[in-house]
Amino acid sequence: MLKAVIFDDEYIVLQGLQTMIDWKQYGIELAGTAANGTDALALFEATRPDIVFTDIRMPGMDGLEVIENILSMAPDTICIVFSGFNEFEYVKKALKLGVVDYLEKPITIPMIEEAIKRTIEKIEHRQNVSMIQSKWNDMRAELLEKATFDLLMLGKEAIPKWRESFGEEAERIKG
Repeated sequence: MLKAVIFDDEYIVLQGLQTMIDWKQYGIELAGTAANGTDALALFEATRPDIVFTDIRMPGMDGLEVIENILSMAPDTICIVFSGFNEFEYVKKALKLGVVDYLEKPITIPMIEEAIKRTIEKIEHRQNVSMIQSKWNDMRAELLEKATFDLLMLGKEAIPKWRESFGEEAERIKG
């Protein structure tokens, strides 16, 4: 199950998102909420969620600073920002930090649900890519093993196959 946290200094936003979203329906456990940037960072460190929903303007430390700290500790964390201030500089900085989504307040339940769906798709895509990379690495290890065995057993006859299998990397091998 994925874990998520919500950071916002507006009590009604925190309570609304906690109670009006069926988090379990999306396979998400809501691990907690925080009303200021300092508590938000502490909550993140304690729970290490997969998804962070945060307001930009909060006391203590703003949401963009919180995101910057979070992504320096855990770069794979998915961050979604919401703000009542539609200022281009905030949007630009949020995107530079790697925020996945930027929602303008007032936030509606359908807006959050769509953001959750997009986030889950992104996480599934990452997992698929990771699985493919892992399989590829396993296959390369097997290929290397077989090609090395062929070199040992067949000698120079195996060199063309070695070059075909490893391309430019084959030129780095000496021996």
